[in-house]
Amino acid sequence: MILKRSTLALLLLFFVGTTAIAQPSLYFGNELYKDQKFKRAIPYYLKAVKAKPKLTTIEYLADCYRLTNDYAEAAKWYERATAFQKCRSIDYYHWGMMLKTLRQYDLAKEKFSYWGARDILHIALADKMQASCDSAKYWVNTSKKVFVRPELGLNSRYTDFGAVAFKTGVVF
Repeated sequence: MILKRSTLALLLLFFVGTTAIAQPSLYFGNELYKDQKFKRAIPYYLKAVKAKPKLTTIEYLADCYRLTNDYAEAAKWYERATAFQKCRSIDYYHWGMMLKTLRQYDLAKEKFSYWGARDILHIALADKMQASCDSAKYWVNTSKKVFVRPELGLNSRYTDFGAVAFKTGVVF
């Protein structure tokens, strides 16, 4: 009887403890996400996912990696998100985009296909995204190497912005 109570107490402590760890991490992660501080939100989401892997937390974590340009990690977390049956259809789109960025064109086409099948409003766009993978694959394999050199009188050594048509003029 004493053994059963101690085992029950340990189990209760374990589940309450992991929930207690996950909640503050998730709260801080969500606050940072709302403030668009995605890089700072990542460790909190990682801790929350480790304690209690929930779909929304995994989706936010994947979004954080995507929005901080860590495409390999984003792809990994979108893959985990799509393992859940109730994932957002846009997760397949984002996963496809991450794979396309990583030059995994065949896999990206597959994810765009899943996205189109799950989201009937975007079937035509999903088809275009699949075609863009074919196009990218073609150009990567057949294009000539091009070297871009800065124009001395126009470019600086810092990030430059291109001209964009705006209303009746051009802005930089």
